[in-house]
Amino acid sequence: MYKKKLASLGLSAAVATSMIATPMVGIYADTDQNKVPAPKAGNENVSESNSMQPTNILSAEEKYDKASEEYTVKEKSYNKAKEDAKNAKDTHISTSKYEDAVKTAESEVADATKTLEDAKAEQAKDKKAYEDAKDAKDKAEKVYKDLEKANPGDTKLLEDSKEKLKNAEAELKEKQSKLEETNAKVEAAEKTKADKEAKATEAMQILKKAETNLAAKTKAKEDAEQKLKDAQEKLKKLTKDDPGFADAKAKVDAAEKKLNDAKTALAAAKDALKNAQANENEKNKALEDKNQALKKVQEENKAYQENHKKLNDEVDNANKNVETIKNDIKAKEEAKNKAKTALEEANSAVKTAENEVTQAEKDYENAGNETKAAMGLKELADKNVDEAEKAVEKEKANAPLSDADIKAAKEQWAKGSLGFFEANGSKDALKEFENKMIINGKPINEYTNIGDSNDATSLDNMKKAIEYIKQGNKFRTNGDNNFAAMDALKITDRLMALAQVNANASVVTKGHTGNSGQQDPTCISGEILAWSETPYDGWYTAEKNFYDDKGGPVKDTDGKRGKYLVGNINWNVNSTGHYEKIMNKNFAYTGFGFRTNKICNIQRFYNSPDVSENDSFSVEDYEKRFIKYYNDLKLKIQGINPDGNNDSEAYRDAVEKLNKAKETQKEAELKLEKAREDEAAKKAAFDKAQKAYNSATNAATEAEKSSKTAQVALEEANKKLPPAQEALEKAEAALSDYEKQNKVIADKIKEAEQAVKDAETALSKSQEDTQKAQENVNAKAKEKTEAQEALETAEAEFNKSVQEKTAEANKAVEDVQQALEQAESDLAQAEQESKKAQEALDNANTEKAEAENAYNALTKEATDKKAEVETAEQAVKDAKAAFEQASNQNPELSNALKDYEDKLAEEEKTKAKADAANANVTEKESAFEAAKNKKAKADEDLQKAKAANASAGMDLEKAEKALAEQEKEFKTATNNLEKAKLEAMMLLKLTLGDGATVNIMTTDVLVLKCNGSLKYFTGLTIDGNVIPASEYTAVSGSTVVTISNAYLRNLGPGNHSFQFNYEYGKSPVGTFTLTAKADNKLGNNGQMGSATVKSKSPNTSDPNSFVLLPTGLVLLGSLLAARKLRKKEEL
Repeated sequence: MYKKKLASLGLSAAVATSMIATPMVGIYADTDQNKVPAPKAGNENVSESNSMQPTNILSAEEKYDKASEEYTVKEKSYNKAKEDAKNAKDTHISTSKYEDAVKTAESEVADATKTLEDAKAEQAKDKKAYEDAKDAKDKAEKVYKDLEKANPGDTKLLEDSKEKLKNAEAELKEKQSKLEETNAKVEAAEKTKADKEAKATEAMQILKKAETNLAAKTKAKEDAEQKLKDAQEKLKKLTKDDPGFADAKAKVDAAEKKLNDAKTALAAAKDALKNAQANENEKNKALEDKNQALKKVQEENKAYQENHKKLNDEVDNANKNVETIKNDIKAKEEAKNKAKTALEEANSAVKTAENEVTQAEKDYENAGNETKAAMGLKELADKNVDEAEKAVEKEKANAPLSDADIKAAKEQWAKGSLGFFEANGSKDALKEFENKMIINGKPINEYTNIGDSNDATSLDNMKKAIEYIKQGNKFRTNGDNNFAAMDALKITDRLMALAQVNANASVVTKGHTGNSGQQDPTCISGEILAWSETPYDGWYTAEKNFYDDKGGPVKDTDGKRGKYLVGNINWNVNSTGHYEKIMNKNFAYTGFGFRTNKICNIQRFYNSPDVSENDSFSVEDYEKRFIKYYNDLKLKIQGINPDGNNDSEAYRDAVEKLNKAKETQKEAELKLEKAREDEAAKKAAFDKAQKAYNSATNAATEAEKSSKTAQVALEEANKKLPPAQEALEKAEAALSDYEKQNKVIADKIKEAEQAVKDAETALSKSQEDTQKAQENVNAKAKEKTEAQEALETAEAEFNKSVQEKTAEANKAVEDVQQALEQAESDLAQAEQESKKAQEALDNANTEKAEAENAYNALTKEATDKKAEVETAEQAVKDAKAAFEQASNQNPELSNALKDYEDKLAEEEKTKAKADAANANVTEKESAFEAAKNKKAKADEDLQKAKAANASAGMDLEKAEKALAEQEKEFKTATNNLEKAKLEAMMLLKLTLGDGATVNIMTTDVLVLKCNGSLKYFTGLTIDGNVIPASEYTAVSGSTVVTISNAYLRNLGPGNHSFQFNYEYGKSPVGTFTLTAKADNKLGNNGQMGSATVKSKSPNTSDPNSFVLLPTGLVLLGSLLAARKLRKKEEL
């Protein structure tokens, strides 16, 4: 319903905006004859009993609302009952499949028994056969042994001849096998030989082709060489025998001679220039040397000055170093004395600290032993309490509740948190459920359905709410980068009840209710809400990220936005208020409401002096208090008395023992706590003493190091003084010697300057000679250029006279030359191919010879092995003849031996069969045991299934009974809803527009009105068709619909019907007439006609009359849009 309201409001805003662009005359007026009395003030809030017939549309719609809400609740309960019944039916399984499993297992046992019996019978049969065969073998063996004793000579002859026959047959078999292997190799070698012969033949053919090709290519090369020779001879005749060629050639030769003479003269000039340049370079080098000598003397002077200063500085530095070392020795002496004193003090401190740490360690060990003893007592006490609690629980189980007690427990469970607050005497909490503050037309407490599974007052949802509080408190006690750690919030029953009431109402309002309950006016309080199962993802995590990103608090009026993915939800954030409330250290108490289906989370924050210690609880204590109530009810509903049976002496004794055990446990806990505290104190004292000892030891070590370091430093400083004094003396002597050695440098400078002047004069003369030589070279170069040009002219004339005659001959020479090159290339390739063919033939012949050799060798080997086989065959014949002769010499003995051997073979055969029979029996026995185990498992499963089926049957009966009750209630709610719809629909009236006439040739529009509320309006039907919402506007004042002139024009002139559609039914059918007259007069009833009616003050059935102007519509649209945006963004 809420979505439909928003849709209507959104439509109004959209139409209001569109009217600015396309002006439309909308006149809201009732005709006098259709005017109805306006409802009295307050009628909207009057609620009537479902059993009473409503007298006006508002009460009928209110009744429809209640019936609709009741229908929704009952439908959910009915659907849940159906699901529970289905689940119970699914659980109530049939035992037939388990009975079938038992039958199958019995059949398998019978089959396994029969198979085992058959296997045992076969085993006995095979055993008998083996025993018979063994007896027969033993008898035959005895007969043979007896004859063997009686005829020792014949026995030896028989056995020897038999052994020789056996060996001869074995040798023959071996020889035959080797012969077969060799024959196979001969066959393979023969095939290889044939292959190699074929390849050799093929290689010979290839070689012959290559040699033929080589001969052809050789002949082609020789022909090409002859053709080249002929062409060159022809070219020679064209030039040598021509007179003009000789004249032109003479001119070229004369020009070449003149050029060569010019080149010679130019070369001589260049040599002269080169000599002059060499002389100039020599003079230049001499000048450079003199300058270098001058520079060197000047540098010597500079070096002298620098070295003099350096030696002087070294004397000063040596003086300063000596003074510094003396000062350092004095300082090191003082440091040594201080370090020695510090070491003596540190060693004394170490001794004191060592005594203290020894005593502290002893005290700590003693305290540890005390703690271990206390822990042993505590563990024993815990064990006694555990055993006593088990004894009490055992006695409780022996004290079942009556049906009346179980019913009372179920009724108490159905009261949800209200029952919990009643049981704890929480009067302030109970008052919150009596709050009559009006929210959306009805008291806020009516939005709470006490104990309903989806309601915030259900015990399961209250349990979940406590978990949420624990989660929020963890953020407070941990603190973060913006807020320091703070105290956890305590819980009060009143704040829990207040949060539950607000959570149930906020599902309808989609925002804060503004309900603060019975709180102290001077208190500080706050409330946050969310529509998610993970509210702290938005309240804390997303808003903390927003707080961090923006560098501090953000208000919703700041116009800032953020989006953060937490879990699998994108949270749109525009403020940090929720986060700041959670982390506000000024809040001390809290309550939390959580409901399901339409999820809503509300947390209340509070602080005021009016909260006493008895009214508030830590989360842990509150949870224990709640869980005891919660678990006790659960046990009672299951028929178990959580308080046991006080009339039973055994129960009273168990409780008394438990109480005594708990007292002992408490004493042990106190002793253990005291022992741990003492141990911790002793440990801290030991750690402190150890730390002091370590510090003292470290200080002593450092002091010793410092003392040694000071002594070493003093010794080092003393060592530095003699070398420093020696260095001072050396520096002073060096300065004196240097000053004596450097008195002649001025004379050297004067001599070097004169030498530079002389060298500059010689260089100037040499440069003049070089200039003259260069001018001579330039003249000779010009002559050489002129001679070169004359030669080129003569050659051009010569070439012109010869070119025309030799062009064709030159072309012939070039063509023949190319042919020769190709012939040479072809010949080289042919030679290469011939060489490869010869190599291939050689290789093939080699492989052929190798194959023939291998074949011949194997053939010989096969012949030899065949002879060996023939020899072995003859040996077998001879051995057989000898054995037959030995057998014929004593037939009885030979027959006995054969019978013994036959009987021995039979014994081995029957033994193998008996062994197989034994293995088969073992396998069948295992199968029989498996079948018996399967039968036992099937029997066990059947018994368990029967027991489970009995329990499930009871659950199914209860579920079906509950389903019948819910179905009955759902049918009642359905009937009430249909009745409320019918009653509301019967009160619908057309209050404007029925019978109206509109001239579509003007700009007039049609205004229709029905007394039904706009929030239930679903559309308008004209001539049996629902018209698009874009063709009309709908506003409140009951329901006022304005149809555009454009749509009326599309309908066309004539009579038309209309009907208002509402959620609960349809209005009576009305009619209107459309005309197409070319004037602006009023219609039949004076309802339309913009020119005349505009000057009137139109009336409606609402308390106030008004005309909606475009500006007002725009304002209304803006307000509605802002309201929708605010609700969407609010968490």
